[in-house]
Amino acid sequence: MLLDPAILILDEATSAVDIQDEALIRKAIEEFSRNRTTFLITHSLGSLQFADRIVLINAGRIESVGTDSELRRSSPLYRRLHEIHFQRESA
Repeated sequence: MLLDPAILILDEATSAVDIQDEALIRKAIEEFSRNRTTFLITHSLGSLQFADRIVLINAGRIESVGTDSELRRSSPLYRRLHEIHFQRESA
């Protein structure tokens, strides 16, 4: 990040932190990602809410593509994952 890259690839950037630290990292990623291409590979749906495009992969195949709100409307799998994730986070 110190080199100010035009393209940023983050793989599971929040996988080993608690929910409070994940929120802080999420905010930093969102701010740092502005005006640059960012690929965020994650199982944490909370990190994807600000994404311009989400590619949902299931069993090695592209299941759906869209924004968070589009996928919540059109993809039963994404909607279910979203509900599970945010129920866990609010607990």
